[in-house]
Amino acid sequence: MRNTNLIRLAVPLVLLLLISSCSKNDRFADDTSNKVFNQGDAPGGQNAAQGPHGIQEIKVTGKGFYTEINEETVSFTIHALRKTNGEVSGNVSFTSSSLDFGGDVECVNLVEGKLVVTGVIKQLNKNTRSFAYIGIMYQLTFEDNGDGTGATADRMSGISVGAPFSCDAFNLATPNEIQGNITILQ
Repeated sequence: MRNTNLIRLAVPLVLLLLISSCSKNDRFADDTSNKVFNQGDAPGGQNAAQGPHGIQEIKVTGKGFYTEINEETVSFTIHALRKTNGEVSGNVSFTSSSLDFGGDVECVNLVEGKLVVTGVIKQLNKNTRSFAYIGIMYQLTFEDNGDGTGATADRMSGISVGAPFSCDAFNLATPNEIQGNITILQ
């Protein structure tokens, strides 16, 4: 009982710290929409599709799982697109022992060669703990290391939930080697 009360106190405090560390300008580049149109330092080159404001098209698809240090399995699927006009669409599903949700993708951005995805939880499924609710934000980071013989495994972050995340970067660490594939096209 005592541990449960400590956890109930700790989670809101951590969320409060995360929220207070983000300024409104970090979260929204366009105050007229809930979509984030950040460009980060995405690699461009001559072949990258870009809109009139230099926004690069990015498409990501993927599916897989990884095993956490406690031997629990985390699985995910993602399908998202950022068009050259900045419009973002897509969805994510994420399942772990404590969080099982479906969410909309609201931002896709390449930062230091890693794909940052943020969005809003739209559906909660079984096994979800009380720290998550419909409408709360999430962030995931993915690393596409190529396909084929000799390619190293793709990687992803753990999930961050709660704060109004910046799509420029919050958690760029991708410690989890996934079984599956992430494909990021520019």
